[in-house]
Amino acid sequence: MGFTILHAPTFSIAQTVKADLTIEAEYGANVAKGSLYTAAHHQPSGPFMGRHLTGGTQPSPCNDIDIPKIKDGTILISHLDLDTIGGCLRAHTAESKYFPSDKPFYGGMFVEDCAGFWDLAETVDCFGPHAVLVGAEFAAELYAWWAWLKEHRPLPSRTEISDQTAFVFSAGDMLNTLLIGKESPMRKTLLKKGQEFKSAESALSQRSLIGHFTLPNGKVILLRRAGQFVNHLYRWDESGDTANAVVALNTGFSSCSLSLAFPDAESITAREVVQKVWTQCNATLKYREEQTANLRVVITVDGEEFASVAEGLKDAAAAHEWAEKVCGNPDVDPDSLEIKYLAGGHAGIGGGPRGIAMGESDLWDLMRATVLALQ
Repeated sequence: MGFTILHAPTFSIAQTVKADLTIEAEYGANVAKGSLYTAAHHQPSGPFMGRHLTGGTQPSPCNDIDIPKIKDGTILISHLDLDTIGGCLRAHTAESKYFPSDKPFYGGMFVEDCAGFWDLAETVDCFGPHAVLVGAEFAAELYAWWAWLKEHRPLPSRTEISDQTAFVFSAGDMLNTLLIGKESPMRKTLLKKGQEFKSAESALSQRSLIGHFTLPNGKVILLRRAGQFVNHLYRWDESGDTANAVVALNTGFSSCSLSLAFPDAESITAREVVQKVWTQCNATLKYREEQTANLRVVITVDGEEFASVAEGLKDAAAAHEWAEKVCGNPDVDPDSLEIKYLAGGHAGIGGGPRGIAMGESDLWDLMRATVLALQ
C-alpha cells in the first residue's frame, strides 16, 4: 500500500476515502476523521477545538506529538500549508516503503532546537502571517519557506482526489535542509531567496498603499490598489503595527476585497460586510444593474475565486440570495470563508471578463461601507 497522502477538495469527496490518519482535513464545521487518528484544531468547540482558543486543547498538527507514526497507510488532507505538511512529516517513518530507509529521516526537524520554527508555523496557521512579530526567531526560515512554496506549490484538483505524497516529501527535503542542514550551501540559497521574497513583499506593500485610516475607536483600515492579491498586507510601515482591515482593488481581476486581521474581535465578518453591506450600499453597482441583465458576483478566498457561477442575476438582492445559498452548501460552512491564511474574514465582489468590473469609485464606496461596519 505504501505511505500515501491524498488531498480531498470537499467534505463529500473526503468521505469516499478510507484514511488511517487525517491531518487538518477540516471543511468548515465538518471534520473528516481517520481510523487511527484525527489531527484537527480549527473547530470553535468540541474535541477539535484549537488551543489558540479559550478552552481549546488541540495543537496544530505540526506541533502534535500524539500523531502516530505509520509505515504504510493513507493520510487525508484538505489543503497544503506548512502546518498540514508538518503534521504529515510527523507521521512518516524511515521504514516507509515509499521512502526507503537510506533516504533522509524527517524526525530530525522536530527536535527542541527547531521547536521555535513550528511554533511560528502554528501562529501563522491560527492567526495569519501578520501575527509574526518583526524580528522573531526563525522568521528568516519562515520567509525562506514561503519563497520556496510560492515557486513549488501544486494546484490540486478541485473536483477529485489527488495524490500529494511526492510534493510533501519534496517539501520535507527542503525543510530538512533549512532547519538541520546548517552548513549546507543550499540552505544559504534558500535563506537568500527568503530575504528576496520579504523585500518583494515590503515593496508591494508600499507600492499598493493608497492610505491608512484610523477610526475613532482606534481601529485602522488600509486602502490598497494593485494588479495582484494584497489583502494579506496588514502592515503599512516598518514599525510592525498591524491594521484591523484591508480594503483592496485588484486591478488584474477588476474586483474589490475586504480582509480582517482579527475576526474574532469584530462584531461582523468580512462575509457579512460583503454580502449585506457592500452589495446594498454601492451606488455604482446599483446604477449598473439598470444597464445589464448579467450581474455577476464573485466571492474570493485566499486570493482565488471561491465561486463565480452567479451570472444572470438581475439585482443586488438576487446576488445576496445566491451568496447565501452558496454558503449554505453542505461542503461550505459560512465560517469557511474565514480562512486560515488571512486569519479570518476575506471576501470580495466583482470581477470576471463577463462580470461587472469594479473600479476606483467602487473601492471608495466599499471603503466607506467598511468604515461604517467596523466603527
